Amino acid sequence: MPSTALHQTVRSVLLFGFALYVFRLARLGLLAHYVEPEVAAYVGWSAWGLLAMSLHQARQAWRSLSSSRSGIAACGCEEEPAPFRMKEALIYLLFALPLLVGMMLERA
Repeated sequence: MPSTALHQTVRSVLLFGFALYVFRLARLGLLAHYVEPEVAAYVGWSAWGLLAMSLHQARQAWRSLSSSRSGIAACGCEEEPAPFRMKEALIYLLFALPLLVGMMLERA
C-alpha cells in the first residue's frame, strides 16, 4: 500500500470514528454532558461534516490505490507525504486513544 493511501485511510477511519462517536452521544442524549447544552445541536450537526470528510478521505485513498495499481501517473500537483513511520503512527495514536477511551467509557 502506498504511503499516500495509508495516510488517507488512517485519516478516514479516525474521522469516521469521531463522527460515529458524536452520533452515538447525540442518540443517547449524552452530548450535553460533554459540551455546552446551547451548542450541543451544532456539535451534533458537525458530525455530518466529519462524516463527509471521512468519505472524501476514503475516496482519495481509493483513487490513490487504483492509480498506483494501474500505473497511471498522478498529476504531480500534490506533495508526497512522509513515509509511514513510528512518528506518524504516534501522531495518529494521539487522536485514536481519546476516541477509543471515549467509546469504551461513554456512559461513565
